[in-house]
Amino acid sequence: MTAITTMLIGDASSAVPPTSGSVAAPTERDVLQSQLAEATQKAQDLEKMSKRKSEKIKQLKDDFAALELDNSRNTKENSRLTIRLDELRSSRERGERQRTELVREREYLKHLHTQKEEDVAKLQAALKEHTHVHAELEASQKAVAKLTHELQHLKLAHSNTESLLATRSAELREAQAFLDKSDAVSYGDVQRMLEHLNEQIFQLAALVTDRTPFGDGRLQDRELDAVHAKVARWLGCPIADMLAQASHAEDPTWAQVGLQAMAVELAAWIINAWDVGLDDGQGALLTNMHQLLFEKESQAISARWRVLSRRCAKELARPPADVVAEAAAHLLESLHCVLRLSGARALGTRKSWGAAFADKARDIVVQSLAVQKAIGEDVASADFQLICPSAAGAALFDESSMEDLNARKRDKLRKSRDSSLVLCTTDIGLRRCEKVEGQVNVAVVAKAKVILKDC
Repeated sequence: MTAITTMLIGDASSAVPPTSGSVAAPTERDVLQSQLAEATQKAQDLEKMSKRKSEKIKQLKDDFAALELDNSRNTKENSRLTIRLDELRSSRERGERQRTELVREREYLKHLHTQKEEDVAKLQAALKEHTHVHAELEASQKAVAKLTHELQHLKLAHSNTESLLATRSAELREAQAFLDKSDAVSYGDVQRMLEHLNEQIFQLAALVTDRTPFGDGRLQDRELDAVHAKVARWLGCPIADMLAQASHAEDPTWAQVGLQAMAVELAAWIINAWDVGLDDGQGALLTNMHQLLFEKESQAISARWRVLSRRCAKELARPPADVVAEAAAHLLESLHCVLRLSGARALGTRKSWGAAFADKARDIVVQSLAVQKAIGEDVASADFQLICPSAAGAALFDESSMEDLNARKRDKLRKSRDSSLVLCTTDIGLRRCEKVEGQVNVAVVAKAKVILKDC
């Protein structure tokens, strides 16, 4: 305020003009005082104004600071809004795309709606047609409702009948599978197979006899005993003694008979065996079981058991890889023993001698196995039994099932065949046994050709 007053006073002094007399001084003084007073008043007013300006400036500064703060906040908000605006623009673009898709979809739906309306129109037309059918259906339903109850009753009865039929059918199928009496080969086929086997045995015995020279010399006692024992085990001692004692150099008929009898015994053993891989005890057990079943059960049951048991025996026995080759080798070895016992010369070893007859021996084994399968597995309507007596079993001659090869000679000598023992068998015979309603019917299909002991 002092500075302002001084400024005002100085201004006033410089503004007063110079005067020439003292009379005018008070008046100017008064004027100056008045001016001073006015200046003072103005200074005070200016001071107040300055104070207000200062306050206003301060207020403006505060407002400015607040504005800067608001500006900072607005800048941040502006950035956020900018981001949000970008997002909204992106959303808008997506919305536009969706709108475009919705427009297309709406057009598609309109098209579908048009089609549906056409379909509805068609369905309404069909419904009108259906109404007529429905009226007829309602009339039919009354009749159907009446029949439904009857049908349910019939269905229940039919279901019970089907269940019973299914049960009985299953039982019948099982029984038919077990009691099936159909044969894979005929009786005539079995007979022809056995006749062919006998023919093969005869041809082999005749061929070996024709190609073998005989002499009167015999083996040493020790060797003779071993060979004699092998032959006797199969044919019996009577024919073994005859082969060892008779002279075959001029007439080798008995040597051929011995060969034929040996081949017959081995073929019969193969045919009667449940399987060549089973031992004698196992085979005897199966034979006894089958005999018991044949006596106590029907033909179908015993035959079915026989067929299944023979098939299973082949799996359980586990025979050698080549049973035919082994059996053929055994047959040739046995024939070799018969020749050695009969005084054959220049035989050599069994292997070198048997090479010439290996094929025929193999054919006999194959045919024997075929007969074994035919009468053991392929025929169920009857049971076939071989007729093959020998001196080893002390069998008596039976004219009903055997044929005496020396019948003419015996008739000339007027010898009776009653109570005669069989020396050997040269052709295997066959009988058929069939059990019908507990009665066993036996028929001789082919008689065994035998030579009697006292011929």
